[in-house]
This record gives sequence, structure tokens and C-alpha cells, in this order.
Amino acid sequence: MVDNQRKQESFTGEEDDSNDMLRTMLLETNPYLLVVTAIVSVLHTVFDILAFKNDISFFKNKKSMEGLSLRSMIVNAFFSLVILLYLADNDTSFMVVASNGVGLVIEVWKISKAITIKWEGGKIEWVEAQSYKKSKTKEYDEIATSHLLFVTMPLVAGYGLYSLYFQKHKGWYSWILNTLVGFIYMFGFVM
Repeated sequence: MVDNQRKQESFTGEEDDSNDMLRTMLLETNPYLLVVTAIVSVLHTVFDILAFKNDISFFKNKKSMEGLSLRSMIVNAFFSLVILLYLADNDTSFMVVASNGVGLVIEVWKISKAITIKWEGGKIEWVEAQSYKKSKTKEYDEIATSHLLFVTMPLVAGYGLYSLYFQKHKGWYSWILNTLVGFIYMFGFVM
């Protein structure tokens, strides 16, 4: 196998580190581990696609926003954006970044179903869907979000200071992303 790869490299004139990494991975890794990794990767991709499909079909057929939290949709979109920026900053594989990118696009699309953005008089204004504006959901959504902000913002600040003092970062941008992602992974389940 190694001789065949060397012959192929001599014909194409390509000799790079990726061929060496692939060769090393195939020769030195347990074949069962490679098969399990491939199966898990395929299953993860299939489940991602199914989740995206169900999310889109649910919101495409939704006529009323009653019972759905607009603020949590906005927070989820923000979380998705932060995680996408974090993954891009840490040179994560294209498949993972693409999956999170598609998830972010779907989150933004869901928000666009709930609000209309207008540009009037030099200001950006958003108009909520009538079904959401008149519902009790909006009232409860505002109360819950304000209470959560009072609890979580000191936690974000504390974690940011802890991260700045005890962990290494590439720069300020990485520190901010690491702090936000650490917070999202620790406390994101609350939202």
C-alpha cells in the first residue's frame, strides 16, 4: 500500500503533509476505531439533516407565533453565531463549521418568520407578528428574559475574569469567543 502511494506521488508530483497524515492514520490506527468513527460521523450527519428538515417543516407550516418565544429564538441565533465564530477561530473541520452555518441560517430564517425588519427614517425597526404581539407568550417571554439576564450576566463576567486569569488565549478576540462559548456550554441549557 505504501509503495503504491509513493508511486502515485511520483507520477503526480505531489508530496505534502496531508498524504503523510492519511497514510499514518490508516496504518497506525486500529481499524475498528476507524470504522466506528466513520459510522458515528455518518449518523451525526444524518441526524443533523433530519433535525434541520423537521425544524424547517415545523416553522414553514406555523401560522401563529403563539406559544413560541421570540427572545429565545434570538438568543439561540446569537449562540449559534458565537459557536460558529469559535469553531472558525479554532480551525475546526469544514463539515462541523458547515453544519453549524446551516443551523445559523435556519435560526435566522425562523426569526424572519416572527418579525419584519423595516428601515425608516435612518433607523432599523422590527415589527413583531400580530399573533405574537397579542399573546400572553410575549409577556411571559419578557419577564423570563429579564430575570435570566440578572442571573446570567454576573456569571458571564465572572467566567470571563476566570478565563482571562487562568487560561491562555491567542488574543482578545479568542478570549471573548472562549468566554462566550464556555458560558453557552455551561448555562445554555437554561435557555
